Amino acid sequence: MIVADASPLIHLSKIGRLGLLKRLYGTILIPNGVWDEVVTQAKGRPGASEVERGHAEGWIKTVRVVVPKALETEGAFGADGEVIALAENRQALLLLNDRAVAAIARTHGVRVVWLTRALVEAVEKKVVSSEEASLILRELVRAGLRVRSEVLAEVFHLIEDRGKKKPSRVRSGQKRGRETLPDAGEATFGADRGRVKPFREKDRGEDR
Repeated sequence: MIVADASPLIHLSKIGRLGLLKRLYGTILIPNGVWDEVVTQAKGRPGASEVERGHAEGWIKTVRVVVPKALETEGAFGADGEVIALAENRQALLLLNDRAVAAIARTHGVRVVWLTRALVEAVEKKVVSSEEASLILRELVRAGLRVRSEVLAEVFHLIEDRGKKKPSRVRSGQKRGRETLPDAGEATFGADRGRVKPFREKDRGEDR
């Protein structure tokens, strides 16, 4: 299970790969604010029909969320605050590509997963091969995912490296170490869809 923000849903839908999230995480939770942004307000655009179909199939679930005042005080309004509050409440991972929202989420103890990191994870778990993951990453870049060259090179390296390793078994109570990709300031995420609030668009960024 994972909570997803709008941008990863949109970009994966652009390249016909939204189903990767189902294979990797099973259930995808989205707050009503994300549903409104991707589906209700964007009929005919990438992500709308795909997310609607996933909802009808039962693996994308919408959740009504009330944003705490504390989050709004920190600058997380609307769907931004909803994804953080939902992930915190469910103690779930949060898939997004917005470094400003990620920074707030982390102060609330929410673990953030970037779209590039999800691809590495998909290879680690043998959901896709390293070759397919590399292809997906190239497709995402061509579809509008902007990643700085040094970050992109590091992600390709990790994908290739994970493809060579056998899936490791982690004993109960142990935590598997994970490499850290370059920080959020090292990459930018560009969505071609207009946003309701300038905040969500101007500070878009991907770091993992």
